[in-house]
Amino acid sequence: MRPYIHTAILTACLTAGPAARAQDTFSLVVLGDTQSYVVNDTLAANFTAQTQWIADQQSALNIRFVTHVGDIVEHATAAEWARADHAMSILDQAQVPWAAAFGNHEWDTPDQPGGGDSGFITHFGPDRHQGESWYGGSSPNGRSSWQRFEAGGRTFLHITLEYDAPDDAIAWGQSVLDLPENQGLPTILTTHVYLNDNRNVGFTDASPTTVQRVTSPYTGGADRNSGEDIWQEFVSVNDQIFMTFNGHYAGERLLVSTNDAGNEVFQMQVDYSRRPNGGDGWLKLLTFDVESGEIHVQTYSPTLDEFAQFEPDANHPLNLLDEYTGPGDTVGDGDAEYTIFVDFDERFGPVPEPGVGALLVPGAIATLHRRRG
Repeated sequence: MRPYIHTAILTACLTAGPAARAQDTFSLVVLGDTQSYVVNDTLAANFTAQTQWIADQQSALNIRFVTHVGDIVEHATAAEWARADHAMSILDQAQVPWAAAFGNHEWDTPDQPGGGDSGFITHFGPDRHQGESWYGGSSPNGRSSWQRFEAGGRTFLHITLEYDAPDDAIAWGQSVLDLPENQGLPTILTTHVYLNDNRNVGFTDASPTTVQRVTSPYTGGADRNSGEDIWQEFVSVNDQIFMTFNGHYAGERLLVSTNDAGNEVFQMQVDYSRRPNGGDGWLKLLTFDVESGEIHVQTYSPTLDEFAQFEPDANHPLNLLDEYTGPGDTVGDGDAEYTIFVDFDERFGPVPEPGVGALLVPGAIATLHRRRG
C-alpha cells in the first residue's frame, strides 16, 4: 500500500516557491455552499477570506481551477448577490479560472423553480467569462457551463449542471462531451444536488452512515433528474468523467462507484454551511500529482488558518471525528482528509498533442487507499 501523504507535506508547499513544486503537481479548490456567508457583511468576510487565500496561494500551490457547488446566496437579494460577486471577483482579478453551479437558492424566489434566475444570470451567467480562453460556453438558459484548464501536462474538462438537471441540461452536457476537442479529456462534474447519506433530515444522528446518491429530485418536476438519475444517464455512461462535486446537504463525504466501463468515479460532497459562523471558511483542497497518480484531498480554513481534524463536540453535532472507513461509508461527518489514486495515462491515454483530446484507453486503474492514522 502506498503511504499516506501527511498534512505537513502540503503545509510546506504553502511557503515553498514554484521551483520547489514538481512540474506535474497542481491544486484544485472546491468552495462549498456560501449561502450563510452572504447574509451580512460580517459573515461575508469568510467568503472573501477564501477567495483571497486562493489568490494569494495561486503560485505556491499552483492552483489551476476553482469550482463552487452552488447555493451561492441564501435569499437571492441584491445585497447578497453583491457580496458574492465581490468575493468571486477576487479570483477574476487574480486570473484564476472558476465556475459556479446553479443551486436551488439561486432562484430569484429561492426553492421555487421558475421563480426567475435573473440574479444568477446577471452576476454569474455567461457574460461574466466571455472572452476568457478557458471558458467554453453555457447551456441555452445560462444555468450550466463548461470550462477547460491546463494542468499537470494535461487538459482537463469541467462541467457544471444546474441542480436537479432537467433532461435538456443532461443532453446539453452530453453535447459538450461529444465535441471533438473534448472527447476523452479527464472530466470533472459539479452539480448542486447529487450525494447525501442516510441520516435523518436534522443531521443530529452521529451514528455511522452510508453515503448514497439522492434518489428523488429536490424540487420535483417531470423532466428533472435526481442524483441517481444523473449518475445513470450521464456520469456512468461517460467514462471520461472521473470525479464529481456537489453541495446542498451539510457535510463532506466521499462515494466511490464503478461506472459502465468498469472504472472508478470519485464523488465528493462539500458543504460546510451548517458549521459555526456559516462555515468558518472551510474549503476542500485537492492536490494532484499526475505523474504518480496521487490526489491528496484535504479540508482547510483560511479563516482559522488550520487543516480540519474535526473532533466530537456536543454543541455542534456536525463537528465529528475525521475518520475514513472505506468506500461509501463514513463516521459522522468525516472524510476531511484522504488520498485517492488515478492512473491518468492508463485511463485517459498518453498526453495528446496540443488542442487534441486524449484517446480513451480501457482498463483504467484507480484505487482508493484508506488514510493511516
